[in-house]
Amino acid sequence: MFTQETEFKPAGEFARGAAINAVYRDRENRMSYSPREQARAETVRDLVGIAFPTSECFINYRKKFIAVKISKPGKARMISSQAQMFEAVMEDYKATKVITETSIVYRIPKQ
Repeated sequence: MFTQETEFKPAGEFARGAAINAVYRDRENRMSYSPREQARAETVRDLVGIAFPTSECFINYRKKFIAVKISKPGKARMISSQAQMFEAVMEDYKATKVITETSIVYRIPKQ
């Protein structure tokens, strides 16, 4: 699995507009994914609940991939056996892992 670390700049005064735009794009892009791909994203969200029980999980549908964001995963939880099994599942899905300061995002490519 390809892992990437990134830094993001805050949107500042445009944060509200960026959030509204993200919601509309998510709704629009969701329609381009098959029910099977949407079910796969829901399965990943359920697995996140097992591997990282104290973290929040969000699904965002993008044009070329589905982004599954895990907020505040915690260092101790990342080495657990459930987290390792989760990593194996994500490798089967050919997901890309992006690490930021506060979260981990798995990008599942569109089929």
